[in-house]
Amino acid sequence: MQGLFRRLHGCGTYDGQRAGRRSLLQSAPFPALAAAVCLAAAIVGVAVLDDYGVAWDERAQRDLAIWNADYVLGDSDALPENHNRFYGIAVEMPLLLAERALGLSDS
Repeated sequence: MQGLFRRLHGCGTYDGQRAGRRSLLQSAPFPALAAAVCLAAAIVGVAVLDDYGVAWDERAQRDLAIWNADYVLGDSDALPENHNRFYGIAVEMPLLLAERALGLSDS
């Protein structure tokens, strides 16, 4: 029973048999390659940090929410002529209404 315990937990003679082998993680090029990939990812991450989360259509989505809110609240009749009138506003409309209720502005 003691020998089985040692084999399962990697101690004793079983561990000594494996001591001469090197795993993939310990081989020479792997740590250098892993470090290079992590460094490259960190450099790219820092370079694009200012633009993170800014979508190319964010302004168009916000304008659509404003047009829909103005149309629903009766402030404007311009929505039927808008070429984007068929796009959904399930996310944009509540955000715009919360923005207006809290008195926030686009800065």
